[in-house]
Amino acid sequence: MKSLALFVSLLIFLPFVYCQSPNTNTNLGSGTSNTTGINNTFIGNESGSSNTTGASNTFVGSQSGAANTAYVNTFVGYRSGESNTTGTANSYLGNISGSNNTTGGYNTFIGNASGLNTIGSNNTFVGASSGENNLTGSGNVFIGNRAGFNETGSSKLYIANSDTSSPIIKGDFVSGDLAMPGSVLIGGNVLVGGTIKQSSDQRFKKNIEPISDALLKVMKLEGVTYELKSDKKNFPSRKLIGVIAQEVEKVVPEVVFTDDNGYKSISYGNLVAISIEAIKTQQTRIELLEEKLNKIETLMAEREAQEE
Repeated sequence: MKSLALFVSLLIFLPFVYCQSPNTNTNLGSGTSNTTGINNTFIGNESGSSNTTGASNTFVGSQSGAANTAYVNTFVGYRSGESNTTGTANSYLGNISGSNNTTGGYNTFIGNASGLNTIGSNNTFVGASSGENNLTGSGNVFIGNRAGFNETGSSKLYIANSDTSSPIIKGDFVSGDLAMPGSVLIGGNVLVGGTIKQSSDQRFKKNIEPISDALLKVMKLEGVTYELKSDKKNFPSRKLIGVIAQEVEKVVPEVVFTDDNGYKSISYGNLVAISIEAIKTQQTRIELLEEKLNKIETLMAEREAQEE
């Protein structure tokens, strides 16, 4: 029965298979306009229907690559690459993926409605509707469902699972900037060739107050040496120096953070602020003592002079 069903299927579909010349093109219900293009595979109603000279293309899906006249494109899905005319070396996978792109080349769009741009090139969009409204941008990388959905620029990086403008990872390939709004857990060492910056502009701040009793707070802190338990995280096995978060939290809770599992971490950089105020307090006390000492020395010198 299976053999009979296969035979009947072949009888139905074989009349629609159009071969331009032996061993060059494979057209199933499509590609009827082809004249000199070779090594093409068009499968689906009207797929590659306008192709005349384009070569080495693979279009699978109704109306996929319907307007194509170019080379080395792979469009898989209903209307994928439908409007492509002269864009080359594109790979689209998903219904209407890249369907509006006309002349852009070297794009990779994977996912339903991904990459509906018109002339952009060298883009990589992975995820349904990723980069959907990026019409003319080039050199972008968007990964995730609706990632970069509203981004219109070029050379951008988005990793997200929604159309948010603040993805979990956002970057710019031109400036080299990389932004991550959340926390990053790193078990090993971090080597930075440049500068680590922390936002500190006054325009971002409110309720600004000086740190009180800074020296007293510093005196309550204890620096320790320690080794990390390797069975807890992928920590390095070497002796380190620092402080204990639970102890610091009792004195300066503003620099201690607790994650969802109850583990605590410290913003060591923010301890600089309390150290600055502590040093200033200590310096004031030193200057007062020096002033008193100078007065005592002056009085003693005057007394010795009178005795002589």
